[in-house]
Amino acid sequence: MSTTETTSTTVLDALQGTWNVDPVHSSASFAVRYMGLSKFSSSFKEIEAAVQGQDTITLQGRVPVSSINIDVEAFKGHLMGADFFDAENNPYIEFSSNNVEIDGETVKADGELTMKGITQPVAVIGSFDGPFEDPYGNQRVTFSLFTKVDRTDYDINWNNNLPSGKPALSNEVELTVELQLTKAGE
Repeated sequence: MSTTETTSTTVLDALQGTWNVDPVHSSASFAVRYMGLSKFSSSFKEIEAAVQGQDTITLQGRVPVSSINIDVEAFKGHLMGADFFDAENNPYIEFSSNNVEIDGETVKADGELTMKGITQPVAVIGSFDGPFEDPYGNQRVTFSLFTKVDRTDYDINWNNNLPSGKPALSNEVELTVELQLTKAGE
C-alpha cells in the first residue's frame, strides 16, 4: 500500500460518520477585482455544511445569498437582484462533492457549484487538519478550501465600462471557505 493510500485510508477511517459545521467558527467569502485596481471582498454571515465519511468523503455546503455581509442597502439590493444573484428565485449558493481527497494536509475535491440556479463543475483545493479534541471534549476537523470561477458561467454578467473601455468588474471570482466541523452526536 502506498503512503497516499495509507494516509487516505487513515483519514477516511478517522472521518467516519457525520461532521456538522460550527457556524461561529466557519466562513465563506469571495473576492473580485474591481476597476482593475484592487479586489473587492465580502463574506456571508450564515453558512451550512456537513462532511460525511463512509466509503468516500463527501462535502455538502451552502450559504443563503441574503446573508451577504454588505451594509449599504442600495448595493446589497443590486446584488440580490437579477443582475447578480437573483436571490428571490435562487436563495442559496451551494457546493457538493462526492469525492473529497485528503493526502496529509492537502485537500482536493471535484464538485459542483450552483449559483443563480446554474450548476457548473468546479475543482477545489485546500488544506485539512484533524481530527482533534477541543477543550469541551468534542472531536473537530478543519477544512480551508479555495477555488476560482468565472461568474459569467453562472449568468452573472453585469458590468460597467471604465473610460478606457475595459470592464470595471473582473469575471474571475475567488471563493474561500473556512470550515470547522464537529462530530455529530457530540
